[in-house]
Amino acid sequence: MLYFELMIECFDYCRKQKAMEIYAYCIMPNHVHLMFRSGREHPAGLIRDLKSFSARILLKAIKENNQESRKGWLLNTFRKAAIKQEGGNQYAFWQPYHHPIEL
Repeated sequence: MLYFELMIECFDYCRKQKAMEIYAYCIMPNHVHLMFRSGREHPAGLIRDLKSFSARILLKAIKENNQESRKGWLLNTFRKAAIKQEGGNQYAFWQPYHHPIEL
């Protein structure tokens, strides 16, 4: 399965389990744009949950993809990012901040 399809599944999970109302998204090679509304909680908590859930799913897919020619480079990049963030995680898939804009 392609990584962008997995990201869409993560959106779907948050839509069903976290009451995320998605209005638009754009999945780019190195970042995501998302227009959404949080139906239950503060939007920051929803973004935190989406980032955590999607990082687990996407990192697992990268590790298990024997056809991924960039596997070593990707995992090494995520490992170096985790060291810089000092969060105690082995990998840092997402940057620790986001740029919310209220619409």
